[in-house]
Amino acid sequence: MKSKVVALFFLTLLSTICFADTTFIPGTHHLEVSLLNQQPDPVEPGKYVEVRFNVINSGLEDAKNVVFEIEPEFPFSLNSGTSASKSLGTIMGGAVGNNGVTVYYKLFVSKSARQGTSDIKIKYKVDNNLWTAKTFSIRIRSDQSLLTVEEIKTNPEKISPGSECIISLTLKNNGDDDIKNVIVNLVPVQAIAQATGTTYVESVFSPYGDSTEKIIKFIEKGQSQTVEFKLIASSEAQLQPYKMPIQITYEDRMGASYSKDIYAGLVVQEDTDYVAVIEREEQIIENSKNKIYATISNKGKSKMNFVYVEVLPSEDYVILSTPGIYLGNLDSDDEDSAEYELFFNKYNQTKDVPINVKITYRDAYNNKYTDEKQMGVLVYTLADSMKYEQEKGGSSSTTYIVILVVILLGYWFWKKRKHKKEE
Repeated sequence: MKSKVVALFFLTLLSTICFADTTFIPGTHHLEVSLLNQQPDPVEPGKYVEVRFNVINSGLEDAKNVVFEIEPEFPFSLNSGTSASKSLGTIMGGAVGNNGVTVYYKLFVSKSARQGTSDIKIKYKVDNNLWTAKTFSIRIRSDQSLLTVEEIKTNPEKISPGSECIISLTLKNNGDDDIKNVIVNLVPVQAIAQATGTTYVESVFSPYGDSTEKIIKFIEKGQSQTVEFKLIASSEAQLQPYKMPIQITYEDRMGASYSKDIYAGLVVQEDTDYVAVIEREEQIIENSKNKIYATISNKGKSKMNFVYVEVLPSEDYVILSTPGIYLGNLDSDDEDSAEYELFFNKYNQTKDVPINVKITYRDAYNNKYTDEKQMGVLVYTLADSMKYEQEKGGSSSTTYIVILVVILLGYWFWKKRKHKKEE
C-alpha cells in the first residue's frame, strides 16, 4: 500500500511538470520572457513604438543556441529589411532578478489601429527544441482628440442686442471606439489671471430658461450628436463678434478621460437701416439746369462704411456733374448729401420725374451691399412755376398793387391841380 502511494505521488509530480505553462525540468535550463517596457506608452496610431523584452534563464543549466523571434500582426509591422529573428547565443543558468538578455524591436503602428490594447506575439527556442510562444499587450492611444466639433450654428445667425438665440453644437466621434459621459459646458463668466489678482469677465450672453451644461451619455464611433443652448444677448451688447468659451470632457471605452476647450463665435449685428431722399433748394424747372441733393440718413444702430452714391442715366434728364460721389462713413443717427447738377428735358407739363440712384456701402463686418432706388422729384413748367410763385406770394402782390394804384392816383390828382393853377 505504501509503495502505491509513493508511485502516485511521483506520477502527480511528473504530470504537473509536463503540463505547466513553461517547460521546466529540474536540473535543466528554464527560460522566462517578460516585456520590460514600450516607448512611448501608450503609442499613437501611425507612429513607431520601441519594445524591449527581458529573457532570463532560471534553470540550473545553460541554455545554448537560443533563438528569439517576433511575429508582428496588424496593427504592428517591422520595417522592410528588418529581421524578426534574433540569435541570443547562450544564456547562463541561475539567473536572478533582472540578470538576462534584453531583446529590442522597433515596430510601426498602423494609422488604422484601434485605441486600447493590441497583442504582439513572440516565440523562442533552445537548440533544436520546440518553439515556446507567448503573447504581450501593447497600449495604443491617439494624442489627437477622438471628439471633434463638427458644426456650430446660431439661430438666428445675426443676433440683435437684447434678443434670444439658440446655439447648436454638433459633436462627432472620429475614433474607432464608442465614447461616453460627454459633458458640454458653456462658460458665461471667464476668470482672467492678472498680476494684481484674478478678474472675472461676464459675457454679454446669458442662459435664458436653460442650463449651461449638457450631457451626452454615449456617442457611437463615427456618429454625431447635437446639443443646444438657449441664450439671450445683453441689450447693451455692441455690434461686434463675441467669443463664447466652451469646455468639453468625455471618456473612451477604457475609461481614459479627455478634455478640450473651444470657442463659439457669436455675431451681434443689426441690418442697416437708412433713408435716401432727393432734396432741392429751389423749384426745378423743365428745359433748364437744376441742382439736386441725394441725402442718405442712417437711422439704424449699424454703421454704414464707404458710402458711395451714384445718379444713373435716364431719358428724362442729362447728368451735368460727376455721377458718382463718395460720402465716406455714416455712424448711427448720421447723414450726408451728394450734390448733383441735372438738365431736365422739356415735358410741356408739370410732372414727377424719377431719379435713379445707386447706393453702395459696407457694414461693420465689411459685407458689401448695393441698393438701387428710384426717388421722384417734381419738375415744373415755367408757366406753372410762375403761377405757383404768384399764388405763394398772393397777399403781398395785392398789397403792392394797391400801393401802386394809390401812388398813381395821387400823382394824377397832383398833376391835375397843377394844370388848373397854371390856367
